[in-house]
Amino acid sequence: MADDKFDGFGDHDVEDLADGDDGFVFYVDDIEDLDNSGVGIDDLDETLDFADVAEAVGLPDELPALRLPAAAELAASARAAELPATLARLADWVGDDGRPVTDEGDLEPDDAAAATRALAVHPDELAFLWEYALTSDWVAFDDDDLDAEGLDEEDGELDEDDEEEDFDGDALAFGVEHVSRGETAGRWASAADDDVLEAWRSTFVSVLSGTFDVIGDTAVDDAIPEGVAEMELDGQGIAMAIMLFLARGEGLALTDISEVMLETATAEMEPHEAAAAKQALTDCYGDPAMLVTSMLARLGAIHPPTAADGAVRLTPLGLWAVREELTGIGLEIPLLPASVEEMTAQQLLLMADDADQEEFEAEADVWVAGREPGEAARELLRVAADEGPDSRLLAVSVVTRIGGAAEPAWRESLGTPELRPYAKIALAGLGEDPDAPVPAELEPQPDDLAWVATDMLVLACDDEEPDPESVAACLGDSVPAGEEASLFEMISRASHPDAVEVLTHIGLHHPDKRIAKDARTAAHRARSRRSGSLS
Repeated sequence: MADDKFDGFGDHDVEDLADGDDGFVFYVDDIEDLDNSGVGIDDLDETLDFADVAEAVGLPDELPALRLPAAAELAASARAAELPATLARLADWVGDDGRPVTDEGDLEPDDAAAATRALAVHPDELAFLWEYALTSDWVAFDDDDLDAEGLDEEDGELDEDDEEEDFDGDALAFGVEHVSRGETAGRWASAADDDVLEAWRSTFVSVLSGTFDVIGDTAVDDAIPEGVAEMELDGQGIAMAIMLFLARGEGLALTDISEVMLETATAEMEPHEAAAAKQALTDCYGDPAMLVTSMLARLGAIHPPTAADGAVRLTPLGLWAVREELTGIGLEIPLLPASVEEMTAQQLLLMADDADQEEFEAEADVWVAGREPGEAARELLRVAADEGPDSRLLAVSVVTRIGGAAEPAWRESLGTPELRPYAKIALAGLGEDPDAPVPAELEPQPDDLAWVATDMLVLACDDEEPDPESVAACLGDSVPAGEEASLFEMISRASHPDAVEVLTHIGLHHPDKRIAKDARTAAHRARSRRSGSLS
């Protein structure tokens, strides 16, 4: 990008953006698959929205729970963002009396020049600001113009006398010639947190789609290869937001986001055409992922990539906005209390999805401190007995940190099959004399050892993205080298409901062929025992 071109980054130094190696959540084919899902990109008359993209990438009906700050804190973050403040100034400049626009909905040249001076922005930036202002109602087409050109005020449809073929879904098709300060500007000026957040969210959605609309509308001229016009940029900003939402605290490398955007945008082109189109697009505007993320940074929706890992992460405000969009189309995303003291034990464990070990332990200590320790232990262990291995291991780790005050709860758990192995280990560790022999009733039995090992191995058995190295490492933590076959036999005889699946997964994905074969043999025995054909 030439030095005098608008790069969108404002105060953010694009030269210092570091590469990262975070994994993808979506892949090139995911957006391309829209063409096979009944929502084909080429067949749409309107811009793709969150519902279209969520369907294309196959989002499940329920996503992990999310913890967010209180609405007042989110609204304060929204008010502090630079981009909506600039759009508010643009709306104020347009004013209630309004400004004339061209047939394409752009400001007249003299007004465009005046606007850039009033806002102190680069002329190229005004195209983006104007797109956001129009699509999120910071400025609005006058009703009188719409009525005069045949748009029904009640339902937005054509009068019968108008020729339907002249309507392309855009108010500009009716020759609107005037805009004025819009409803979003009024919301933003309101003192109500809800109004400020809704104004901010509408701007967020406009940035996700409108940034690429501007590129698509203005990137093609005589000096740019024709292929740029054929690039499929629609929906990619929303796809990026969903990717970042699922990545949560880990974030995604900007380089990865850029790669998937450019590859998806040119997926239908021949390789040489795709290469030329990518080069032309980046020559004109720079990296499109960099442009949209810089706009989102100015909106306060993301933390820009840093030299530490090159990862882009949604801010709490950005997480809130994406959750609002996804729940608005019917997805379930539980919202956790902002204060950890108000959480149930189950909610506390859900919070671990968005925290590293140190952060989770600190929050768990605060949660326990707000309760009687013995009752806190009982509440956690009740959840541990009812949930899967991941929640069980988390709950056990928190109860173990409680120490001696949890002893009564551990003893009550000796009669619960899911908890008995952990209760024996914990109670043996609570003995006053570490050198004293373990009481017979606390000696782990083969089924106990197999249960704990299976719980741990479940966490390494991801059928969607199998990782042989992770399977090998987890198994190595569970059993000394050379004793794998004995552990597999114990697991095959144990009562753990996930025994067959774990053994099967190890048999398929362990990198050591001998160990994999032993696991497959044990899986066969486990299935036979469950069917009653093997004792």
